[in-house]
Amino acid sequence: MSNPFTSKRDTIYAVNLDLFAATCFALLSYYLWPSSYEWWAFGLYSIIMGLASFLSLISAFKKLRQERRRQKGIDEIAKGKKKPKSSGMMSEERMKDLGMLQ
Repeated sequence: MSNPFTSKRDTIYAVNLDLFAATCFALLSYYLWPSSYEWWAFGLYSIIMGLASFLSLISAFKKLRQERRRQKGIDEIAKGKKKPKSSGMMSEERMKDLGMLQ
């Protein structure tokens, strides 16, 4: 699970940037498509841009799903349905032994 204390704004910017990139790649792909067979290399560029658009769109949806899972976990903790888990490596007894607690 990602850090629950990161800003939601960062995720919003990242998703918007991915959607913008997907739109730019899609438009570039559309306008690069050749009108005749002489310009077949532009067809390759167009296909590559189309794939980049598709991958950018998938990346945006993955980030949205990750943000939704993060928010759902935070909401469960806030409502009291799920208690925060302590680390298995550090117990109160161990912290007392190390002098962190009295």
